[in-house]
Amino acid sequence: MLKNNCTNSNAWINLAVQAADIGIWSWDITRDRIEITEFGQILYGRTFDDLTNYRAWLMTLCTDDQEPTHQAIQRALTEKTDYRNEHRVVHPDGSLGWIAIQGRGDFDSAGKPLRLAGVLFDITLRKQTEQMLENQQRMLAHMARVATLGELSAALAHELNQPLTAILCNAQAGQRFLAKTPPDTEELHAILADIVEADQRAGAMVSRLKGLFKKEALEQQVLNINTLIEEASQLLHSDLIAKQVSLLLHPAADLPQIMGDPVQVRQVLINLIMNGAEAMSALAADDSRQLRICTSLHDAGNLEVAVTDTGPGIVPQMLERIFEPFVTGKADGLGMGLAISRTIVTAHGGRLWADNAPDGGATLRFTLPIIQEFNL
Repeated sequence: MLKNNCTNSNAWINLAVQAADIGIWSWDITRDRIEITEFGQILYGRTFDDLTNYRAWLMTLCTDDQEPTHQAIQRALTEKTDYRNEHRVVHPDGSLGWIAIQGRGDFDSAGKPLRLAGVLFDITLRKQTEQMLENQQRMLAHMARVATLGELSAALAHELNQPLTAILCNAQAGQRFLAKTPPDTEELHAILADIVEADQRAGAMVSRLKGLFKKEALEQQVLNINTLIEEASQLLHSDLIAKQVSLLLHPAADLPQIMGDPVQVRQVLINLIMNGAEAMSALAADDSRQLRICTSLHDAGNLEVAVTDTGPGIVPQMLERIFEPFVTGKADGLGMGLAISRTIVTAHGGRLWADNAPDGGATLRFTLPIIQEFNL
């Protein structure tokens, strides 16, 4: 009976796409006519009468996706390449769905596009799962930053206490100079300048803390990696002194800029610096506890940051395992710092790995893609 019903190739195709939950679509460019199979119409929440032409189809998409989708289609037709895209659809009830679409164009002998046709399928569940995982990862990263704040609380209190103490001392000195007859205005100007400078230092520290531990959505910005390293080292300055660790910075000059989220990249740097300092905690106090951070151009498309300590190094079989969640050498550690760091670096298009330095100690390295400049 199946053989009688499927008497031609179209019937077999329809049966196959129904079983696979795939819709077939085509756009007759010459007549500006859109055709979508029944399952495809269900995905868009529209009937065939609603999807009569290209503009009507495009208007079913989320407003933010309409122009990028149009540009992707035009690019595929101009370059005569396969069309692949993902876009959000606004259903009549206002709900959103995700559709993945693929297609290929037909052209006449002169290269003029005649038709674009292909398949489409629902990826809403996949996108929702990705969003949920992204939210969970963001929450976990925030918790790790909060845990870092707890570890650094004493050092940060000392760091803030210095400018606050300077402000108090200068203010008291100013009161004494004002009590003189006549007041020493020149000295007062110098005192006020010192107060302003100390206040700015305290404000900068608070600003860095707010940026590091904020929970808002992350943003991509143009970044200078050497500047971020300097900021991270300032934030950890007192903690490194307490641990008797000397921090040596070797920034390469004229490094290209990168695109990334400053909070996340700074978090990676802080994690690696703290990890290196902790690796040297077992050394005797009179031993050299040095942490060296070098930046360089890794290759034509990536820069590299290397954080090297003078500790005992990493057991070879642990070189990769240290990036697994909950694997830690600290008695009170969460085992999430390096795991989160690798996730962040990977999300930025880079790579994070570890190796042992030839002269002792361990080096944690990561790469990040640089912003490419194109000459048009």
